Amino acid sequence: MKIAHFVAPDPVHGLEGSLTSASAMTGDLARAGVATGLHVPRATPDGLLGRLLGPRGGEILATASLVRDREAAAFHCHGGLPGPALARLLARAAGAPWILSLGRGSARSTPGARQSSTRPAALTPSYVLCQTKADQKTAERRFPRSVVEYLPDPVEADSLPRGDGLAFRHVHGIPQQSPLVLIVGSMGPVPESSTILEVLAEVLALHPRAVIAFVGTDRGDSLKRVLGRRHDRQHRLRVLPPFSRSGPGLRDAVNSADLMVLTPHCADGDRAIVEAWCSLHPVIAPRWGEPGLLVRDGIDGLLYHPRDPAELLLAIGSIFRDPHGASSITRAGFTRILDEFEATSVLRRLCQIYARCIEDYESGPGRLRAW
Repeated sequence: MKIAHFVAPDPVHGLEGSLTSASAMTGDLARAGVATGLHVPRATPDGLLGRLLGPRGGEILATASLVRDREAAAFHCHGGLPGPALARLLARAAGAPWILSLGRGSARSTPGARQSSTRPAALTPSYVLCQTKADQKTAERRFPRSVVEYLPDPVEADSLPRGDGLAFRHVHGIPQQSPLVLIVGSMGPVPESSTILEVLAEVLALHPRAVIAFVGTDRGDSLKRVLGRRHDRQHRLRVLPPFSRSGPGLRDAVNSADLMVLTPHCADGDRAIVEAWCSLHPVIAPRWGEPGLLVRDGIDGLLYHPRDPAELLLAIGSIFRDPHGASSITRAGFTRILDEFEATSVLRRLCQIYARCIEDYESGPGRLRAW
């Protein structure tokens, strides 16, 4: 039996985003011994297919033969419409379950997602797979009769744990013995940015050797001038150059830090958190949004209210004052990486979903489990 993968342009990341995740997934599944096939839109450029699929992807399947030969035990759709519509129709014709993978941030953008209580179960996805906790929460509301699973981007085991970041410190003139506090994300409106400024001023005063670096902020240079002029400590502030939120630049910056603090308006904050956990560094994140859903307060990170400087300062102070507690937090974060994010763990959970789908398929058309 094969798992048929359908690719359609993701409403947020486009066709290339859908193809990237689908091709990597089918390649990993093939290496794990799961038979898969990939159906792509006819208008897909050959160059894009060749670059993304290559030797990693699964074979290209002909849509008609999937139903005629009854080869597919389940239909897995990546991206937006018409992918879900096509997978839904074929699954209904074959009496097989279908799975919908939502790209990062796509849960709110997927057309026709909301289900009515009178809609036939065969027209709803058996499973909805989400890459973020926020998307999972949204999908649970929009797909009340589907099983919604959190399936994050996998982390390769051979990259764990991350490096020590000494080269990055050398490039940016940060002494190795100085504690480095990394501020990641946009500062946002005045109430939140005032909270961050107030706290950073206290950190500079309380920890004479600490260095603060801004990453991805929209007002890093101005903040550096304000803090430096006010406290005559400009030499202890850094504004790092812009780089990809999930690329080597962020990874190197996080590796070099002793503590990472996410601002309330940090785009892709979950990726920064994962990098910190991979690097065995503590994380402090706002209570709202994706970081607040991902981090377990006091277990694998600390949370703060974006407009409460006292709570943020207390969290930073606890990391510096209690090395044993900070170490416990970082170990818990690294354990989560191994249990939830490491590629083998992610693949194992996906295979378990497929196994349930195949079991439902083999139980006979029209007798699918009630979702």
